[in-house]
Amino acid sequence: MKKYIFPLLALGLMTACVEDEGNYNYKHLNVIEIEGIEESYAPLAYMDNVKISPVLSGSLAGTDLSNYEYQWHFCINTHASHVVISNEKDLDWHADIAPGVYSLYFTVKDRTTGLEKQQRTTLNVGSPFLRGFLVLGDDMETGQVRLDMLCMPQERDTAYAESVITDPIGLVGAREMVFSGYGSANEDDQFLWLLSDHYAHRLTFGETLSYIDEFNESGLVELEIPHQTPMQVRDVFPRQGTKNAINGTTQNRARTYRGLILDDAVVFCNVSSGGYGGAINRYSAVSNNYFKPYPKAFIQPTIPFNNSNLLNALVYDTDNQCFARMLGAYSTYMEKITDYYPGGTWNLEIGQDNRTMVYGENGLNLYNGDNPVYILAKDNDADNYYVMYFSGHYSYLTRRYYPTKSPLYAVDKAVAVDIDKASHYMFSSNRLVLLYSVGNRLYQYDYTRGTCISHEFDGDITYLESDYSSKCSIKEYFLATYNDATGKGMIYKMEVPDIANAGFSFLDGQQWETTLKVKDIEWKWPN
Repeated sequence: MKKYIFPLLALGLMTACVEDEGNYNYKHLNVIEIEGIEESYAPLAYMDNVKISPVLSGSLAGTDLSNYEYQWHFCINTHASHVVISNEKDLDWHADIAPGVYSLYFTVKDRTTGLEKQQRTTLNVGSPFLRGFLVLGDDMETGQVRLDMLCMPQERDTAYAESVITDPIGLVGAREMVFSGYGSANEDDQFLWLLSDHYAHRLTFGETLSYIDEFNESGLVELEIPHQTPMQVRDVFPRQGTKNAINGTTQNRARTYRGLILDDAVVFCNVSSGGYGGAINRYSAVSNNYFKPYPKAFIQPTIPFNNSNLLNALVYDTDNQCFARMLGAYSTYMEKITDYYPGGTWNLEIGQDNRTMVYGENGLNLYNGDNPVYILAKDNDADNYYVMYFSGHYSYLTRRYYPTKSPLYAVDKAVAVDIDKASHYMFSSNRLVLLYSVGNRLYQYDYTRGTCISHEFDGDITYLESDYSSKCSIKEYFLATYNDATGKGMIYKMEVPDIANAGFSFLDGQQWETTLKVKDIEWKWPN
């Protein structure tokens, strides 16, 4: 074995004698440090700017930033893809992204060495669309329906956001919105109906607003009786804003039941069933004579409001000019509301007085559970107008509905000028006055005193309605105008003063410009 050891040692000595000619001239590299970036930021989507000013230092360059390149990008779907939003050191970026959680990266590159330094932070992007007023109208430039929003995040300034639907589909002819309410524990039962001239679309009602389906394609209602096609949703009952406000809430209280009013049918369902039953707008289970309903329901809740109180929902029969009520959650027909206490100057079955209801509205009562129903009626054979109202309750003991009626107020048309030409009506629950609009002029008619005042706006009045939902207020209402010459509109928040003949009251700081011809405004807030 020894004869093999010596050659190996010699080989080792020979290798050690080779000269090392490598270049070992080491240089110091510029190590970049990043400070001034917080762990997370919480902007509101589409409203806020994300502003970050990093503080940089280099181990060699110090505070000299002339040799750096920058990039800000955020990741979508974890790290699958990213979007570059800036190549400046200081970020000032408008958060035009959907609500969600994003990873935001800041990268600094040294041009000399190509070395990069990166720091990550989190964007918790909140939704500005949780609280505020949805504004539906016609975009006169495109000729299509547009949904905007007065965004009112808590402890933040109000901002007006245009085109808040994530996937607009080009509807034409805006009409109104109907929100089913927050009562159901299932978010899928919380529908916002967006109504146009010919269709009704369901929208999601959460952090974002997007289309679900069209009413006729949803399969919610299948009618065996002859009916108008496509079917149109006119109202959902109960709906937010129809409850009395004594406990300070505006939510839809019915967690189980919903009613729909269509052009020629009234249908009812348990929301967990996923569909509505047959039409119930008739007076016998075997009758084929279905009356045409007024496009709004009239809710007469008691305290506390629960599913059984839906039996106090009234529907107006426009064929027979009378009110009708449901007999039960699973009833197949309805019952006329009659005067169980005869007398007075008008009949609850308005048709028996040879009159027609021109306009009806569900009021709000702050003090007990009986909401008033306000009526503007007209003689069939004369040009006489009348105002009346009633409230009432259903007795489960006698199984009867007991109304309490107001006097009959004859409208003095010499005072209430052009009341027969009005485009919009609104009854006040704060005082016994009727507001109506003709062109660009708003009238306030006190039908108990026979007085009337008016106010002229810059544009034609396109919307007029009470706002019970946002504050449970019986004073406040919205009015919107549009000027065809300028292509601009205005939204006004106003209130009916407590004092008679006090004039019109515009709420401070609650006027907003818009390019929409506004048709409807709906409160949005899940609390």
